[in-house]
Formats: sequence, C-alpha cells, structure tokens
Amino acid sequence: MNNWITVLVTTMSAPNIFGRVMSIVLIGFWAAAGAAATESTSRKIILDFQRSAEVLPQKMRDQGRTQFGDFQADAISKGLPTVQLAITNSVAHEQVIGGTIKMERNSAEWHRGKHHGSIKINGDMWAKTATKIKPMLALHEMLGVLGYTDDTFTCSGAIWLLTNKKAVSALRSDELSQIERIAESACKFAGGSTGVYGGGDEYDVRAKIMIMEENIASAGAAKSKVARDQAINALEGSFYDDFEVNRHPHAGFADIIDTSKQCLDRVPEPGSIRVWVEEKPIVEDPVNGWTYDAKTNCVHVHGRAIRPPKFDGTPGLAILSTPVR
Repeated sequence: MNNWITVLVTTMSAPNIFGRVMSIVLIGFWAAAGAAATESTSRKIILDFQRSAEVLPQKMRDQGRTQFGDFQADAISKGLPTVQLAITNSVAHEQVIGGTIKMERNSAEWHRGKHHGSIKINGDMWAKTATKIKPMLALHEMLGVLGYTDDTFTCSGAIWLLTNKKAVSALRSDELSQIERIAESACKFAGGSTGVYGGGDEYDVRAKIMIMEENIASAGAAKSKVARDQAINALEGSFYDDFEVNRHPHAGFADIIDTSKQCLDRVPEPGSIRVWVEEKPIVEDPVNGWTYDAKTNCVHVHGRAIRPPKFDGTPGLAILSTPVR
C-alpha cells in the first residue's frame, strides 16, 4: 500500500500532462481494487452464513431425523435461495415484544416481505463470532425469515442440544425424549405474515450455548439422582429462560447504562436467577454480589461486583432466570 501511495504522490506532482493522466488512472485502479476486495469479503461472509445455517439441519439428517415440530430438516436448504442476504457495517435493531419489552439485536436483522425475505448481517460482528456460535445464530435468523417461531431461541436451541454429541452421550434416552417433546412444541410455523422484523445477537446465543454446555456437564458428572434431575430440569428450562442484558453504552452515547441494577420482564422461579458482570459470574451476596428485590422484580449488584462502564457496547450486566409458568 505504501508503494502505491509513493507512486500516486509522485505522479500527482509531475509537471507534465502524462504524469497527471497517470495519477487519475492509478486513483481509478486503486478505487476499483478496494471495491473488489470489499465485494470479495462480503461474498465470503454470505457463503459462511449460508454454510453455517445448514450445519444443525445437516446434523439432524445425520441422526436420521426429518423434523422437529413444524420444522423440517430440509427447510433451510430449500429456503436459502429465496432469502436475500446483504452485509452491513452495523445492525442497531431494537425489537419490541408484546408492545413493552425492548430487545437489542446487533449481529443480524431479518425481514419477511411480501414476495421474499431478507437478512442483513453485521460483517464486523460476524467476523468476530466464534465458529461454534455461528450455526445456531444463522439458524435463528433463517427460522425467523422463513416464518418459524424462535423468539427466545427455543427451536434453534433445542435443535442445537439434540444434535450435540456431548448431550447425546451424557443423557439417557428417556431424558432426550423429554427434550424432544419440548422441541416438538417449540418449533412451530407462525405463518407468512409480511412486514415482520426480527434480529439476532451473538452474545445471547453464546450465553445460551454456554449455559447448556454447563448443564450437560453437570448431568454427566452428577453422582446422585437429585443432582442429575436438577441438571436435566435446568436444561429443559433453558428453552424458556429470560435473558436480560444491560450493555455498556457505545462511545459517544449520552446515557450511561446503570450496571448495578436490572429489572426483569417476568417474575422468576425461586432460586433460578444467575448473574454475570462483564461475562464473569457473581454470587448472591448483599455486600459484594447480587440480591433480588421481589417487590420491584429487580436484581441489584453491590460492592466490588459493580464495574464502571466501558463505553464499548459489551455486556455489562447479564441475568438469566426461569420465569414462573
């Protein structure tokens, strides 16, 4: 790149017409090369997204499964050609659920139109997303744009779990059958309503997978029936859990997000709350941990557990809870 700059400066400062003409040619060539590189990068991201969306359905087929609920294993391969994929520099999607609950999505955004669906992918976020996260995130986006319900990753999460080798190895057939029944009820076709939007967040998917992996390991290591039942119940509950993320603001935001408090959307089951500050788990402790206020339905963080805002858009306070059903 430095050599090109040297040549460009030299030709621009040349006193003859030939030098100036050459500078214009070089500028055009440089711009064309940059555009070609950008297009090539975008194409690679789109191909990676398409491949990722097919990973979990292919695992279903490898297991001899043809469908869960309304979702058929070949739905993604059939649907991908009908979906327009585009790369964008950023996704700042705010999804309002039930008219009151605001959900931030920063990795991708889907839209179901009258004649076709489309997905915008945040190229920067996708490049940073871990390989093991991509299949569930891409499947979540495709489920939404094709008309399937996956609001809290209930369908994509169930498919991830039931096709996970460690889960299949650690769980008994009756335990897997129970999770299959959850998947059957979770993977539903919501219809082809147009003008519907949705989004996906890498952090939410990463947290879901992390929690399921922890519960799979707990089930495999359990020494008593009580401990094993608790791990299985936690796995089943993960499809219904509320996940609240209070992010640090991006640089330039006027509002500073309070990472010492987060109110929940729904009332949690007793004992189901788990809290992370900057992706590190903290304990229930009124001095240097967290407490739950049942009157306000809010979680408070105290003492050394509180962290100052980073202004980089990363999760500051994250809370997982199983709502009362």
